[in-house]
Amino acid sequence: MKQKEYEHEAVPEEWLTDHDPNRRLLAAKSVIMNHPSSMEEAVGVLEELPNDDTLLGARVRRALAKFQLDVEQEFDTLFKLSDKDRRGFVTNKLQKSVSSIRTPNADKDMLALSAEVQKSHCDSTLREFASFSPYKNRTSDAAIVLVQFGDIGLDAIMDGVYSYDGEVRLFSITCVSELLLTHFPEWMEEIAGILDHWDLSIKCYVPRMLWRSQASFALPMLEQCLSHDDFGFAALCAKAIAIIDPSKRENSLKFVEGLEIDEFFKSNLLAELRGEKPYLGM
Repeated sequence: MKQKEYEHEAVPEEWLTDHDPNRRLLAAKSVIMNHPSSMEEAVGVLEELPNDDTLLGARVRRALAKFQLDVEQEFDTLFKLSDKDRRGFVTNKLQKSVSSIRTPNADKDMLALSAEVQKSHCDSTLREFASFSPYKNRTSDAAIVLVQFGDIGLDAIMDGVYSYDGEVRLFSITCVSELLLTHFPEWMEEIAGILDHWDLSIKCYVPRMLWRSQASFALPMLEQCLSHDDFGFAALCAKAIAIIDPSKRENSLKFVEGLEIDEFFKSNLLAELRGEKPYLGM
């Protein structure tokens, strides 16, 4: 069975002592996620694996960055902090872990490998980052890694938008939004196509990306979305239409006035369409 089939499920624990280092890596990660009481043994296996500039080494460093935490040493500090300071403490720890994922020469060596291997590396990197709890700057950290692979990295992000893993979908669409104006200008047709996504939480990101890029070609698609069952999403599309084509602002205003949506959201959106306040999300 292919290794990637085991990424998110338990694998045989006897793989912890297998001669294949890739199997030992998968087994250690599986034990940590499925049997936390055996975490110390599994982390020990990770520490013994090659930590070099190979693809395996990169995966080992990502795993260690996530799991190698001396909990007993940190608990006393955490419990003495306020809720706000505690969040900052944890965020700082995560950022330090993220920064330790790669060695200085890892990207150079990885870029010398085949496109297939680079794509596999990007897909794995995306999944690893998406598994972090939602602390700020995590998408920026992932973007720094993935954009170095050019179209291969961007393609991995776009593929992630259609992943069956909800965390990967959300993480990927956030990456697209953050990189929109710097790395995705050539991908606007693909981004507009996300309006047809099955996940409403994902497609709601698209109207803002379209109005930020002044994607006039997408106006017919946005107009079709005005009949969507979710009125909040339809309202966002009406706003996008008004921003992209100001001559249609009055039509968007009348459309939003007739919608039954959250009053606070509606009142702010109407104020924007009437010119009483600047558009948010520009």
